[in-house]
Amino acid sequence: MLNTLAALRRRAALLILAGVPGLAACTPATGTPLPTDLPPPPPVATEAEAAPPTAAGEADTPAPPEPAGTEASESAASPVAGDDAPVGATATFTNTQLGYAVDHPADWFVQDDGQTVMLTSFDMATAAAGDVPTDQTKIDIMALSGFPLDLDARVAQIEAEAGAGVETETLALPGGERAVWLRFTGTMAGDTAVVVTILGDELYQLQAYGNPEPLKDIALTLRAAATEGAAAP
Repeated sequence: MLNTLAALRRRAALLILAGVPGLAACTPATGTPLPTDLPPPPPVATEAEAAPPTAAGEADTPAPPEPAGTEASESAASPVAGDDAPVGATATFTNTQLGYAVDHPADWFVQDDGQTVMLTSFDMATAAAGDVPTDQTKIDIMALSGFPLDLDARVAQIEAEAGAGVETETLALPGGERAVWLRFTGTMAGDTAVVVTILGDELYQLQAYGNPEPLKDIALTLRAAATEGAAAP
């Protein structure tokens, strides 16, 4: 009896498998490893590969812009000749007694004896007394306290003393004050230049010796400043 029941069960199981086509074929045998020699998936196309080819006559995609500041850095590092040379670092001298400030090249020397401020492109301690090399510059800044506050009168006096061949130019200072630049060849100073102006209640004169070329640019930075002990604005 038991043998008959077992036989019937085996027969029913076979009929179930036979009644579902493909079930036996889709069920892998226990312990059978999956195939490992399948080809890998195709690589994902990059943006350039995925983009359609450019049609004839169409402009190519523009290159991305360079990082900001690259061009400026390269230009600053490149040597530039002549008048296009970049301006170097500057420093500011402030006279708190008279109340003015002026910028000058940072590597220049400054001496203040209480009456005259001397800006020099060289160390005066290494030069002969009173000698200014023609390739160097010395600029004296002084307040002409004994002169009337008349800019035109002072300009006329300088022109009369210099004689013929005086070159003049009117300048505007940072505060809007009028200044006059004069260049001439003096019997004592050689090739020289002078700038005169009025700041506040003082008549100022700046005079260059040696190479007078830097005077105009330096004079254009002359401006009023707070005097010693004055309240801050």
